[in-house]
Amino acid sequence: MRLTREDVLHAASRIDGRVRRTPLMRPSDRDAVWFKCEFLQHCGVFKTRGAFNRLIAALETGEIRDAGIVVASGGNAGLAQAFVARELGIRATVFVPLAAPEVKVDLIQAYGAEVRRVGAEYAEAHQASATFARESGAAFAHAYDQLGSRRGQARSRRRSSGTSQPSARSSCRSVAAVSTRVSPLRLSGALGS
Repeated sequence: MRLTREDVLHAASRIDGRVRRTPLMRPSDRDAVWFKCEFLQHCGVFKTRGAFNRLIAALETGEIRDAGIVVASGGNAGLAQAFVARELGIRATVFVPLAAPEVKVDLIQAYGAEVRRVGAEYAEAHQASATFARESGAAFAHAYDQLGSRRGQARSRRRSSGTSQPSARSSCRSVAAVSTRVSPLRLSGALGS
């Protein structure tokens, strides 16, 4: 199923007021590169928008029951799903590989999710989470490949008056991934502030 502009607009209205509007910035007028400052989003990751859309949609359809939601993650998707589950009062179980960064595991737990460490790689944690979903009845939330999440993470093309910003399609997707790895201190230095 393809992602449409209507999907994106519907998701934007569904998550409005629950996520932060993060700035799109250019280091200087001479630079062609733009930064989507997703480190300012809840949990510091762009996946929070997708998690809100996925879980709210699942609540609307009755997909989420007592077992809550389950996700496999190397860290960021687990952070977002755990945060959103806490905000919506949903039980969350997050499967992570043994090598998942301790700081992310600690944050996932701090958001109230149950963390299960499984396998040396993401694929093993993913398989265990899918089995858990089947056996427990928990709603499955994929870390990156689920239409509900993609709808929430996408951005519609907008132009500010008098400025020419790149469209989401052309650059924000790749910039969002880069911006989550840029520390606020390095970014503020790059922006000259």
